[in-house]
Amino acid sequence: MTKNVYDPSLRKAASTMNLGQPSLGKGEQPASRPHEELPATAGELRKQGTKVDTARILPIRQQPNGGHQSGWEQPREVSFGQPSTYGKDLVDTSAFEPSTRCITFDHPTVHDTAIPAANTLHPLRPFDSSTYLNPAFPPLNYLPGFSTTLPSRQPDYLPPRLDPLDGVQPSSASTDFKPFGTRVDRGDYARIFPHYAPPRIGWAPPQVPPKPPKIKMEPAKVQAEPVKIESERKPIDYAKPFCEFLTNNPTVFHAVDTIAKNLEKHGYSKLSERDAWDLKKGGKYYLERNGSSLIAFAIGDKYEPGNGAAMLAGHIDALTAKLKPIPKLDTKAGYVQLGVAPYAGALNSTWWDRDLGIGGRVLVKESSGKIVTKLVKLDWPIARIPTLAPHFGAAANGPFNPETQMVPIIGLDNSDISGYGNAAIDAASKPSLLGGAGAFASTQPERLVKAIAGELGISDHGSIVNWELELFDTQPATLGGLGKEFIFAGRIDDKLCSWAAIQALLNSTSTSTSTSTSSSSIIKLVALFDDEEIGSGLRQGARGNLLPSTISRIIDAFTPCTPTLTSRTFANSFLLSADVTHAVNPNFLPAYLPQHSPRLNTGLVVAADSNGHMTTDAVSTAVLQRCADRAGQRLQVFQIRNDSRSGGTVGPMLSAATGVRAVDAGIPQLSMHSIRATTGSEDPGLGVKMFEGFLDNYEEVDGEFRK
Repeated sequence: MTKNVYDPSLRKAASTMNLGQPSLGKGEQPASRPHEELPATAGELRKQGTKVDTARILPIRQQPNGGHQSGWEQPREVSFGQPSTYGKDLVDTSAFEPSTRCITFDHPTVHDTAIPAANTLHPLRPFDSSTYLNPAFPPLNYLPGFSTTLPSRQPDYLPPRLDPLDGVQPSSASTDFKPFGTRVDRGDYARIFPHYAPPRIGWAPPQVPPKPPKIKMEPAKVQAEPVKIESERKPIDYAKPFCEFLTNNPTVFHAVDTIAKNLEKHGYSKLSERDAWDLKKGGKYYLERNGSSLIAFAIGDKYEPGNGAAMLAGHIDALTAKLKPIPKLDTKAGYVQLGVAPYAGALNSTWWDRDLGIGGRVLVKESSGKIVTKLVKLDWPIARIPTLAPHFGAAANGPFNPETQMVPIIGLDNSDISGYGNAAIDAASKPSLLGGAGAFASTQPERLVKAIAGELGISDHGSIVNWELELFDTQPATLGGLGKEFIFAGRIDDKLCSWAAIQALLNSTSTSTSTSTSSSSIIKLVALFDDEEIGSGLRQGARGNLLPSTISRIIDAFTPCTPTLTSRTFANSFLLSADVTHAVNPNFLPAYLPQHSPRLNTGLVVAADSNGHMTTDAVSTAVLQRCADRAGQRLQVFQIRNDSRSGGTVGPMLSAATGVRAVDAGIPQLSMHSIRATTGSEDPGLGVKMFEGFLDNYEEVDGEFRK
């Protein structure tokens, strides 16, 4: 138990205490060590010839009750090697031995300051009430109770350094401290504090943590989390799923396949264009064409032939580089290269020095003789298009020939100089024969064939009938920005709107929502087309008959389809052509029209064009605005400058072919047609919300525009 040194009963005992000794066991005798009593005042110290720094003699006023000055806490002991009780920023005692005696002085605004005992210690004596030698901050040889013999590790034991305050009175002294353990000159302790409480001293043995009481633990009650209704999801909740979709589905074939599986998971049944369709009101269906285009639709319970359809249309293809039919090339300077051709605007400058993987679909002949399609992706970097260093001058500045100067490298083959094997043979001198077993594999790079076959688990390379492969950037889609406000990814155009449209359809037709097919008398439809980036002219493109054919077959499932019913259906329908549009770029503000500069994380953008590249007009804009108002969503507007050219969408061609009213509106993005683009982290969710609002509200909004 620690006792106050001011207790008169301790005066005699204190003069003979051996504070330098550790605690004694039973039967042990303390070592003999003489101790001289120190004078109680500074005057007595001077009489004995001891140098005393009067700047360190501080006045102290004792309270009538023996307490200490107001605002100061009582001094306490610290056992080095034990954690401090005052917080993590206090004295680091890890360097001291356990049970080292010390004196501490506490203040509300000051960290703990501990002074370890010296080799030889004298007990503290009561001092004169008018003067008191500051025991905390002078050099240790001036401290009452300590001899001038310091421990061998004394420099490590010094208390915190105090900056000198020349001429400052004690009442105005600062209490700023420097970290414990700072190495200083022993004379550099000039900080003056107005008042100190008397110290206490005693043993501080190692603390033995008490055994924790045994508490009967009962298993916590686990409350089931409520199921989150899709309509209650926030826009940001869609960011991560969208990034995963982009990363996991680098090719158009993977994207369509994943969407199809997701539709089936939500109760959609697959249809085949080859078979008769048995459709029912309230049913949900989807079909594919070429494995690269898809249409999904839900028929309302109250649907009647001739009723309209709320349609969303986008494109699922993206800029890429496709393998040529015979991509095997000569080995040049030891490099194995791959023959590729740009799809749309790919192989532009953004494709240089990127880590490129390869994927697509492979036709395989099984042992039964059946030919099946398998999807494959080598999602590690296997190819790269290297730039020419700027040190080579004009040759590095371009323009570049995409046929000869943008050819990917996929490996090394130095057999022509190593002395092993034969030199590479000119691939162009070989006949390009596709017929016969194994002929296709012989026209492809051997190492690539082995890699693809290994990924698919194919042992017989001759079973590979053909393939359709493309290159893609392997860098995953990710959230970016200080607040993760952005999505950085490849293939945003137009998988962004396509993915959001499918999510909106799933939400709108979910049985857990009030806007499911049970209360609808229309068709809710999403069409995702291939080949938009190259003009939509193929059968899986928007210029093909996929959409008109699907509508006709839906009608025909309930009544014999006639041209009249088809025309009525399209006249009662509305098409939202959903393709990405340009977000404003802060580095090129003059390139945008004032008041026509869409922002990220703000809302869907209505795209207008006076030259008919967009299908937007006043009526279609008003219809979409009414749907947005009902859904609580915000719309923006974009139009290109007169001195710039506009891109196109599937909207005009579908609207012209069917006669359906249509509007072009999409989600904004930066860096369109770059191998890596940017959109807002809330934009996929905002797209889902707006598209869902269109599907849910079009039927009622259409009534407002009927004559």
